Amino acid sequence: MKHLSQTLVLALAVILTSLVTGCNNDSHPGEGIVYYSDIVTCLLQPDSTVHFEQILRNDQGSIMLYPTPPIKAQINDGQRALLQYYISSTTPDSNHNIVAMQLSPVRHDTIISTTPDSIAAYPNNPIMLTSGWRTGQYLNLELRIEYYIKSHRLDLFYHPEQTSPDTLNVILRHDANGDITGYWTTAYASFHIPQLDNYKAMRIYANMPNESMPYILFKLK
Repeated sequence: MKHLSQTLVLALAVILTSLVTGCNNDSHPGEGIVYYSDIVTCLLQPDSTVHFEQILRNDQGSIMLYPTPPIKAQINDGQRALLQYYISSTTPDSNHNIVAMQLSPVRHDTIISTTPDSIAAYPNNPIMLTSGWRTGQYLNLELRIEYYIKSHRLDLFYHPEQTSPDTLNVILRHDANGDITGYWTTAYASFHIPQLDNYKAMRIYANMPNESMPYILFKLK
């Protein structure tokens, strides 16, 4: 499998594909097991095994997730991904040994600072933004797009002069890549925003036909 393209990758929750050896685990370990689904950072080792950094909300730091037994992944180091897993044991330093059930890369990039004219020239296909949350310097998004067969792209922009001291105003653009009308499908994205922890709130503007306002405002702190 070739390395994942940063320009075209968008993880679709309904067609999650296992990208790690032994990760597509269909076993049922028993009642009382709590399953988790988190957006994590993949840390690729020289032997192609991978473990994960889970950055916690509300500036609570991060913990490491170690698959047991080790798994190998065809994925880039530092890639953000949607990981489905359960915890098999907790180490003394509060890191976790886990059993990974599914791993899928999500759209992962850094916010782009540019001019309003450049932003306006970018494709602006419809999107439904269902959730947004901060983990460290990452903005994570759950959304819905009309997907049929082609790869889609998301980009996040801002213009410094249009941002207030405590609220970061950003513009989310969706490029459907000429995909024909399909079904509204859940997808995820994670954008690195180095200055994100300087703000108390974020206002996301997008082409959201289901919303009465052209933006969604949510607290970061």
